[in-house]
Amino acid sequence: MKTAFTALTWVHVRDGRRRSLELDGSRETIRDASVISQVEKDFKSTYTFPDGSTASHDRNWNSTFTADAAGSIQPDARLPSGTLSIDGTSTWTRGTNSYSLTVSTDPVLHYNASCTVRPKFDAGTIKTTVTRNGTTSTVTIAFTACGQYTVTRS
Repeated sequence: MKTAFTALTWVHVRDGRRRSLELDGSRETIRDASVISQVEKDFKSTYTFPDGSTASHDRNWNSTFTADAAGSIQPDARLPSGTLSIDGTSTWTRGTNSYSLTVSTDPVLHYNASCTVRPKFDAGTIKTTVTRNGTTSTVTIAFTACGQYTVTRS
């Protein structure tokens, strides 16, 4: 299912003060018994505060979960074991403050439904790079077994 937003606006007025949220871009979700994927392309949320100032969130995301056993994703049931890949960027801006985030999985994460401890990933690596007002840092989380992981920051 693909949904495209063009200036879809939610407005809330309380005590004579107006705030709003405007959405632009597209979001597509594809699901069957083996794969769930979601893509947000050129998706922008703009929030207007009662004082007229704004904040925005721009994003491009791709995430895909693929079940280990084809056909094992069932409605209203717990997620089966499978792989999760994430690739995306986000930028938040409010006034002169700006934050950007890049996320990727390489190798993809493996979700193990039988894990008894959280997080239920037993393999894979997720890497995030954050830039805040010009300063960049990277956080890498490598999963090695159920509930076991290492975090490095640079």
